[in-house]
Amino acid sequence: MNCGQAKPAESSAAEKPAAEDKDEQATSAMPPVGNEVTSDTQDMPKVRDIAPMPVQQPIQPPIQPPIQPQYPMQPPYPPQPGYGYGMPQPPKKNHTTQILVAVVVVLLLAAVGAFAYVHGAEDRYVGKCVNGEKAVTDVQSLLKETKDLDGDPDADATKDYLVRLGKAKENLDKLAHELKTTRTGNKYQAVNKKLVEAVVLERSILDDTETVIKAPLDKGSTDAVKRVQVNVKDLADRAGDIDIPKTDFAVSMQLNGLNDDLNAYIRKKQGIEAQKKAEAERQAQAAEAARLQGIKDRQAQRQQNLINNATNNAEFIVTNIRRISSNRLEFDGFIYNGTGRDLEKINDMDIHVTLYQHGGQVYQNNYSLSDTIFLGTLKPHARQSKTLQVSDSSSIPDFDEFDASSSDVHYTYWVY
Repeated sequence: MNCGQAKPAESSAAEKPAAEDKDEQATSAMPPVGNEVTSDTQDMPKVRDIAPMPVQQPIQPPIQPPIQPQYPMQPPYPPQPGYGYGMPQPPKKNHTTQILVAVVVVLLLAAVGAFAYVHGAEDRYVGKCVNGEKAVTDVQSLLKETKDLDGDPDADATKDYLVRLGKAKENLDKLAHELKTTRTGNKYQAVNKKLVEAVVLERSILDDTETVIKAPLDKGSTDAVKRVQVNVKDLADRAGDIDIPKTDFAVSMQLNGLNDDLNAYIRKKQGIEAQKKAEAERQAQAAEAARLQGIKDRQAQRQQNLINNATNNAEFIVTNIRRISSNRLEFDGFIYNGTGRDLEKINDMDIHVTLYQHGGQVYQNNYSLSDTIFLGTLKPHARQSKTLQVSDSSSIPDFDEFDASSSDVHYTYWVY
């Protein structure tokens, strides 16, 4: 491409680039290629051979050696037969495999532990239910004793029954708490809820039973028996749905007949009260009879004293007093002739009256009788019955006993 053009001035060797010198050396050293150069061309100025421009390759980033994982330094292998310098060494252990094996072992242990724990919790729950059924069975046995009670809350047997009933209530409370807080596992979660509800219901039956035993004749006891009848049936239905190994709550929670036993207890108490009432009435009647007899005896003694003291005089002996109105009394009695003469009539006399009610004085008055009482002929020491009436301006109260005596009796006797 430079053929026919003037040759450029040569630069000093010092100014030529090192690359051009190399190119020239390489060109001069290369043998001729193609046709031989004639003498005509040898005298021609030489044209500088221009080497092709080298193709620049893209700069690649330096390749880094792979990063090897760092492991803690292991102690050197002990010398083994057949190994030495320049000899192959034992292969290193694969730590990844060891880690995977350890993880698998841990997971297996966790699975086995979880399985054992779940089944252990279920077994423990069944054990608690077995122990709890004993408390329920004790309640059943205790309630069967209700029919043997005599109906008297104050009897020693009844008091002992109430003490044991209170202990049974505490045991059911404890059982309900344990069942609520225990781990059941998914297998027994639903049935445990039913069991807790059944235990709480049975606990309420004990409360109503205690109410009846303590106060069988109260109105609240009648309502309690009605609740027991309903709750016993409900308890049997609930217990029939409880299926737990080694237990049979459908049988141990069977309380049929409890309401009948409580009604029988109430009837016994009613019988006791009827007997007490009859006995009290009998005793009251006997006491009243004794009281009235005492009144009669005292009145008879007063009459006899009046007769004994009626010497040389006439007396009106009162045997009975009746209140015929609020201010009027009527006397039953007789005229006793204590004189030695035949009496013709009583001209006038005074009567002193004291009235009593249950041993206490309630009334007292003096009556002057001026009406003549004709006797016909009343022999000495003879009696003649008379009924007299007196009036009072004030009200006369009720009374059950009296004391009456006559005084200042003026009489007329026959003169033969």
